[in-house]
This record gives sequence, structure tokens and C-alpha cells, in this order.
Amino acid sequence: MAKIQEIRTHLAEGRLREAIDLLLQLNSGQTNMIILQSSRLARIRNEQNQGIRMPNEIETTRNQITHALLTIVDNTEKELKQSNGQSSMAVNDRTTLERIIGRNGLVEVDWLATGASKAKSVCRVHVADGFGTGFLVEGWYLFTNNHVISSAVMAQTARIEFGFDNPGQASTFYTLDHTDFLTSEQLDYTKVKIKDRPDVKLSSWGTLTLTESTPSETETLSIIQHPGGRSKMLAFSYDKTKIEKDTLFHSISTEPGSSGSPVFNMKWEVVAIHFGYISSMGSATTAGWEANQAVLISSVMQDLQQQQKGQPPEQQPPEQSGNERSGPLKIALVYNQEDGSIVDHMVTHMYSLLQENVSLFDIHKDSAKLGSSSKDLVKEVEQCDLIFVFISRSLYRESSRDLAIKVEGMVGRKRVLPIKVAAFRSKGTAYADIVGLPRSGSLSGVSNIDSTLVSMVDEISDLVDSMLDVL
Repeated sequence: MAKIQEIRTHLAEGRLREAIDLLLQLNSGQTNMIILQSSRLARIRNEQNQGIRMPNEIETTRNQITHALLTIVDNTEKELKQSNGQSSMAVNDRTTLERIIGRNGLVEVDWLATGASKAKSVCRVHVADGFGTGFLVEGWYLFTNNHVISSAVMAQTARIEFGFDNPGQASTFYTLDHTDFLTSEQLDYTKVKIKDRPDVKLSSWGTLTLTESTPSETETLSIIQHPGGRSKMLAFSYDKTKIEKDTLFHSISTEPGSSGSPVFNMKWEVVAIHFGYISSMGSATTAGWEANQAVLISSVMQDLQQQQKGQPPEQQPPEQSGNERSGPLKIALVYNQEDGSIVDHMVTHMYSLLQENVSLFDIHKDSAKLGSSSKDLVKEVEQCDLIFVFISRSLYRESSRDLAIKVEGMVGRKRVLPIKVAAFRSKGTAYADIVGLPRSGSLSGVSNIDSTLVSMVDEISDLVDSMLDVL
């Protein structure tokens, strides 16, 4: 086993190419996996030479390759020991010169062509704060993660890019029909309709087949993805998979940006939707080893059926009656910190409103003073009598997204007033039928913002007076 030790030494000292060359010389049953890691290494070297990847990204990928190669070395060593122990394997017996080692990695060469065709249906998802991955299924629906597109409002501004297979290659963008939208935060999936284009039809990209069959622990799985938002890549599992309830734990390499990718079986059927990573401490199922996670298609389909049957909504707490309210009328200011200067400007104009019977709750400034958790923050906003939501694309970025979506669910139960900071399409959302301020356009489009704010505060004053009369 001297060569095995030599390979481990190369890996420990960062000489990945030398380790790969020696592994290939052993002619083990791990050849396919070795070739895959060799291709990954060549790719990052090319990207490093072209300057299209950051040094920390290169280092992360090299570490992933090293980890995969160490696993391959362990498996190869086991195969060699088993092979050496077979006394019946005579050298002069032509029938025993070749054999299947471990998993049978033999597939028809057409399997590669099928995979290349299926890869066309995988797309890059553009959202306000980054990238994700998604895929196209029958009916021109997109599947991705809930944490990539978590609401119909986010779906309005998301863009779906097909054909981004190599840097510099022409691709095609589509938008989403946010009125045809289903999601589950618990299972971390989203299904939403893609709007077709007259020039480049969605049928150009084909569709993927979903299967509710559960993969076995030893089945080889793969993911086609946009890791880091880069061009499309393919990765394979190199270890056993495990299943716990709705979740498939797998060893397929991914990066941020891979969220929402399809997990394929060897028939190129989608068995799960990848959604993230879990440490070895995260689950009894994964105790002692690291794993990535995906939600099983069987669980997704069951949840979709329940949603489409129209399950009764959760009971909402009754709105507080006027006679039960004590203290001043409370106004919540819900916004993203990028729009903080606009909010401060408006509050300055509201000085005449802020009397003994009116107070403000700023979700950033006041929650910091209180040290509130996210759950406490939602509760504070729920207890306000009037909620100002400062609408712009920034509102649905990570730092304010969850609260913005919670407030959207309060429309109809609470008095919510949209303040239009910048142009934003609200059609099909909870804000569509609410007359916001300013009544025409947005604050970013006015020539004299102070004059506009004065007019807005006059209207707000009338609204507050009417609420005080009732309360």
C-alpha cells in the first residue's frame, strides 16, 4: 500500500494533480469519481488564470476536491485489500482479470447526452440580494427554494435565466407570473409560473421529470447547479445518502447559489430539491459526518396537493378593539435600512403629529434599543394601530424581507399604508388595492421632495385624526 500512502502525502501537501495521476494508475472502481475531481481541478485552474474567481473561492473549491479525493483514497484502499484477499483470482484466468468493484459505475454512453439535454432545463434565478438555481417542469412552472423566492412580491422582481452554461455565452431571461404562486417555508420550496416569450419559447429548454420514488442509500445522485451564481456545473455524490422524514442528506458538492437545484437519480429524474448544508451536529441521522440537504419530491408533491385543495387558513388573533387600547396611537415604520434617509426625512416633516396621543415605532432604531428578537419585533408591529411600509426593491432584501412578508399578511386585519419610495409593481400583491402615498408616482421620481412630503403628511394627519376619533 506504499502508493496509497504516497497519494495521501500529495494531498496533505496540496499536490492535487500528482495525487489524481497516481489514483488513476491504480485502475480502481473509483475511476469515474477521480475523473470528475480532475475536471473540477482543471476548471478552477482555468478560471484562476482568467481572473474570474476570487482567491478565497479557489481555495474553498480546492478544499472540497481534497476532501472528495481523501474519501476516494479510503474507498480505493478498501477495494485493493479485498482484491488481494481473493485467492480464487488466478492471474492466468482471463475471466477474473476484470471485475465490478463496489458500486457498478457502468452506464451507456448515451447517458451523458441525456444529461446534457436535461441540463438545459436548469436555470439561474436572479433576486434582489443574489442568485439561486431553479428548474423547469411541465406546465412551464419553476421550482426553487422558498429562501430564494419566498413570496409573490419577490416573484415580481425575480428574473429567470436559461442558457447560462459558459461565461460569455448568450442566455435568455424570463419573468414570473406572481399570481400563480405556491410556497412552503417549512419544506423550503417554491413553485411559480414562468411567463413565456414570443421570440424564445420556454419549450426550447425542455422540462424535467419529477419522481416520488425514494433513492436508495447506495444510489449515485447528481446535481446540476449554478454554484456561486457562476455558469452551470455538475456534481456527483461520493458517499451514501440518508433519509430522515422529508429530507435527503447527500454528499454532492454545492456552494451558495446552488439553492433550488434539482437532485437527479441515474435515470435523470428529479428526486429532491437541494436547499442547504448541515453540520455533523445537526441531526441524529448525520451524526459524525457532514451533509448537504434536499427536500424529497414526494414530500413536495404531498404538500402541493394539500395547498391546492384549499386547506383552511390558520386562525388569526382577533384585532384589538378600540375600547381595549390604552396609551397613544402607535405608528410602525417598516423599511429597509437602505431607505433610512427617506424615512428620517419624512419623520422630520411629521413633527406636528408626534404629540402625546401619537408615537412612532421604528423597526430598526427602536428594536435595537429594546433588544427585540425577530419574533418580538413582529409582535411589536402587530400591536401598532397603523403601519407605514416604505415600498422599494430594497424592502425585500435579506435584512427586512421576513418582516415585510409578515406585514403583507397583516393587510386586511391592520391599517397598512404603503409609502412608495421607488417604483415597484404591486399588482397581484396585498398592496394592490391600497391607495398609497404619494398618490401618483414615487418619492424617487418627484422634483421637490419636501413639497411632496408636506402634502403627504397633511393626508396622514387627516387619517390619524379620524383614527383617534374612533379609538
